[in-house]
Amino acid sequence: MDVKGIITISISSVSLGISLFVLIRSIFTESFKLKCEKVKWFASMQEKQPFFIWMIISNNSKMPVSVLKMELECIRDNKKITAISRGEKHLVMTRKKAEVQEHIYSNEYPICINGYSAFGGYIHFSSNEHQFNFEDQDVIVTVYTNRGKKKQKMHLDYGSNIFRVMLDVSGEGKIKKNSDGTPIDFQYDGI
Repeated sequence: MDVKGIITISISSVSLGISLFVLIRSIFTESFKLKCEKVKWFASMQEKQPFFIWMIISNNSKMPVSVLKMELECIRDNKKITAISRGEKHLVMTRKKAEVQEHIYSNEYPICINGYSAFGGYIHFSSNEHQFNFEDQDVIVTVYTNRGKKKQKMHLDYGSNIFRVMLDVSGEGKIKKNSDGTPIDFQYDGI
């Protein structure tokens, strides 16, 4: 083999190596990575009412993503129960700040999240089951997006249910322990 052939093969090999590196890097940076974190949630005592999860949804990829729908599912008493969020805007709560009422609403879909960004707000869920069936349960959250769907586990504990915290503050809260017998760690911040 002559010098010209060796140079050609060397340049081709280096070019192939660079192309493979760029391909692998692009796949890694542009792959679909979504994370959901529960901050708090709110379920009222009324049956068949929507309940709300204050969630932070992080898009840990380069490409933007749009959240189109969410579902929750868990197993309680050997029965699968589900809740669906279609993104209609609902009133979560009204609070008074300096003689002015502030209305807090859940978010509407689609929720558009740019690359390497996050979104936070209340997401409403509706179910044919009473919302307290989801309390103190590990739930699977399925997030449907324009780039596919992702599933993630989340725990809806007593201590981060705003309704339970308000009951505890008022002295009307009767539940003081988790189902495993540990004391409930109520999140009082913002109440």
